[in-house]
Amino acid sequence: MSTPPPNTSPRREANPSASSPDLGLTMTQMLRNPLSALRASMETLAGEFRADDPRSQKLSGALEQVLAMSHDVEALLQFTAPRPLAPLTCSVDEILQSALRRQGFEHRARVRIACSTSPETLCVDGPLLADCLARMLEYVLACSSDTVLLSARRDGDTARFGVITSGNDVSNTPLQEREIPLRRCAALELGLALARRDAARMGATLESTTTSLGNTSLSVVLTSSNETSPAR
Repeated sequence: MSTPPPNTSPRREANPSASSPDLGLTMTQMLRNPLSALRASMETLAGEFRADDPRSQKLSGALEQVLAMSHDVEALLQFTAPRPLAPLTCSVDEILQSALRRQGFEHRARVRIACSTSPETLCVDGPLLADCLARMLEYVLACSSDTVLLSARRDGDTARFGVITSGNDVSNTPLQEREIPLRRCAALELGLALARRDAARMGATLESTTTSLGNTSLSVVLTSSNETSPAR
């Protein structure tokens, strides 16, 4: 019985880069779009129940989980596929207010805003800076039960945006040792990593300090050299 001749054709090596998918597009198609459709369906269904219907309460709890998942997916998308910077002339107060509006209603009552800047505008990617502050604020609110100060001040050519809370519980206790669900811990850590990465993209630094009085501060520090011309 004869044996077939060996295969002498040249071997083709796979080219990973030739078939590499766009990770941001893939995540959008596989996660963001289905979650958006699920959220819309659940919100429509919720509108068909009376407020005192037990099914309405169960659906509200499930919808909260879908919203939390959507929030985490958006963070992952921003981490894997950051959008280009878009510097604009922005109001400092509007940046602070935007960061505050991104928090849950029950958390906003614990936040106080203090703004002391001159001039009151700066040229920066305002939405991205507000997003950095929102993620820092979310992290501190989850770690501390105290009142939190969201501040902005300018000293010469340096603008400092800070999230400050009394007590040193934010820096002294790791997230994993707190009574926070593991998925929530991962989301908070991803958010802080995003804030640090995006601050660096803007040429700023993210600093964490604890004062002698026990106050903990997370700050984004910009200098005038980081400010760029507005996008046209």
